[in-house]
Amino acid sequence: MSNPAASQYAIRAAREHDLSGLMRTRSRAIDQITCQAYQRSQIVLWRDADVIDKYRELVRQNCLWVLGPVGQPLASAGLRLDSEELVAVFVEPASGSQSYARRLVSRVEQAAASYGITRLLAEASLNATGLYQRLGYQAGRELEQCDRLGLPCLEMHKNLRRRQTRYQQQVLKTLRALGIEQTYGIRHKLPMQPPPARLVSAGQDCFDRPQRLTPASLRGWHRMQSAARADGIDLVMVSAYRDLAYQTGIIERKLARGQAITEILKVSAAPGFSEHHTGRALDLNTPGRLPLENAFSTTTAYAWLTQHAGDYGFVESYPQDNMHGINWEPWHWCYQGLSQR
Repeated sequence: MSNPAASQYAIRAAREHDLSGLMRTRSRAIDQITCQAYQRSQIVLWRDADVIDKYRELVRQNCLWVLGPVGQPLASAGLRLDSEELVAVFVEPASGSQSYARRLVSRVEQAAASYGITRLLAEASLNATGLYQRLGYQAGRELEQCDRLGLPCLEMHKNLRRRQTRYQQQVLKTLRALGIEQTYGIRHKLPMQPPPARLVSAGQDCFDRPQRLTPASLRGWHRMQSAARADGIDLVMVSAYRDLAYQTGIIERKLARGQAITEILKVSAAPGFSEHHTGRALDLNTPGRLPLENAFSTTTAYAWLTQHAGDYGFVESYPQDNMHGINWEPWHWCYQGLSQR
């Protein structure tokens, strides 16, 4: 295998088609381990453990990142939300670049901070403790057999408060003021959604209110709307960009009407976690229908979206039985870009 410079590859979210390559990278990395604390038979058991379903779940939650060619990743690192833990840190030995691990771990730490995690854990194999220490992790207790490895390892941790942006700190402060648990992002598997660098006018919505989107999202929206119109489908915008204060106001008004916060959060994302903050999300409707109603799912407009929206970079964020615990929103579509399909 070639030995490319670490800067040659960008970090990206792992997808299903990366899994077989990830299993190969994992096996090769483990097979190269030499550690006096481990017998060869233990290393073989670790290498041959059936972990693909655990990796698949990380992919489903968008909590696994890789570096390298599509389908042939050279390195990986992941985030287990339920245990607030850094996992799946492996580098293809033949790549010859430990900088891959540093870059990926940094990406995981960034993601962890976006979920509101302030202390990231890691169960480090004894051969890897030096690497973790160089990355700023502090050693904790030594475990005779950790759950993840089945081998002696060292429990390590890193304080991520310095990784939090001012925006993330503001979001956590807003959650406290509204009585929303600080673990909201972890429990709902939703990262904080920061505001975009640039917004442009997207015209008027169906209520004649001015709306804004990011430039790329607006281009995608115009292309999608035009294609739908060519097929006899009329799509109209109900809402687009909403900032943190606007989303906070929605929650506050519902609380003032006596609604319980648990019920509110089934239909509205907590402030800081709404995709509308990004300027990429659209609530859509079609003429003759009440907006923001599940009845939109029975329209030809929704049927067209489910078949064609992906061609223009849009995805339905909260389908039925979604992992976020948010009620089905057939009207809510978010621009992810064609490269994310």
